[in-house]
Amino acid sequence: EFGAGLLAPVPRRPHRLARVTPSSLVWRLGRVSLLLWCLPMAAIAALFGGMSHSLIALVGTDSATGSMFDDLSSATDPVNQYFSFSYVFIVVGPMVYGVQAVLATRAEERSGLLDTELATGIRRVAPLLARITLAVVGSIVLLVLGAVVQAAVTYAAAGGGSARWALAYPLAQMPGVLAVIGIAAAVVGWLPRLSSIVWAVVAWSAFTAVFAELLKLPGWARSFSAFGHGPDAVAGGVGGWMPWTAVAVLIVVAIVGMAAGLAGMKQRDFVVAT
Repeated sequence: EFGAGLLAPVPRRPHRLARVTPSSLVWRLGRVSLLLWCLPMAAIAALFGGMSHSLIALVGTDSATGSMFDDLSSATDPVNQYFSFSYVFIVVGPMVYGVQAVLATRAEERSGLLDTELATGIRRVAPLLARITLAVVGSIVLLVLGAVVQAAVTYAAAGGGSARWALAYPLAQMPGVLAVIGIAAAVVGWLPRLSSIVWAVVAWSAFTAVFAELLKLPGWARSFSAFGHGPDAVAGGVGGWMPWTAVAVLIVVAIVGMAAGLAGMKQRDFVVAT
């Protein structure tokens, strides 16, 4: 497709072709998807922000609702209880987007597009590196968008005291989102045939974030979740603003996973579906 692949026409000089980098190709293929992801993210965040005032009041006055949130959250304050629950629905979207963006490298490999890209003389790690970059930037954009929209709508509905938690809870999960992107990159680099196992990490993280307190899961089981390592520790009376040890571990997992995935792309053969 002339003008839509690795080679694009140079403006005002159609007789010459300009080489397009892997990053620009990935952006060209993925920019519409990222823009479309922004729409449901903003809608979900606005929904939970708009419900915040009435539900927080209900948690504080209705014993049945308060008991339900007591079972779902370690927090004791109704504001923290609500946002320690709602953030899950805002953070899952960016995490799913990031994993999809990285795993697209595997789909390109099976379709033969990766071979075509490498035939232009680019480095073997370049396509995955471009996908990782898109995943990181895109997931951060979606996460910030969701947090800001939820905080803005909450501010209008319930005031500034609640709005800061509406912003803090989703943003605190950013290291977890990056960690799962790192895991996806490592799997693509070394275990491409088992790339679907990354979705198990996403599912477990979401499950524990919602049901860990209700099911009384042990600490070692919760530690395998990418979620929940944020300001909920303050609400539960555990410690400071952030559990920095958990955050550091997640960041290390993200960096090591991305580096391992890029290293794996140098070592293995690429397989095209037949």
